[in-house]
Amino acid sequence: MFDHSFISKWELWAGAVPGALLLLLSIVLKGKIGEGDGICLAVCGLFTGITAAVMIAETALLMAALVCSIGVWTGRRKAGDRIAFIPFLASSASLLLIAAALS
Repeated sequence: MFDHSFISKWELWAGAVPGALLLLLSIVLKGKIGEGDGICLAVCGLFTGITAAVMIAETALLMAALVCSIGVWTGRRKAGDRIAFIPFLASSASLLLIAAALS
């Protein structure tokens, strides 16, 4: 998945697209989503390619949803609370890189 000898330059550049879309969403939503989240995802995508970038984004969203759901369920968070998304992107990228190295 992360072996760059089999990934074309175009696929690596396309890896920035999910981050660019998240950055565009941040601008459209006027800061409801941090711009750094989009930049971080774009950089991850440039290094891993489009397939891995989408997997990183999906895994990070699932992890954030799980943590926030548990927080609301336990009463520690309210539905409108803001959370940092970059830690979920970093842990998601780390998990996927470890999984790729072990396979």
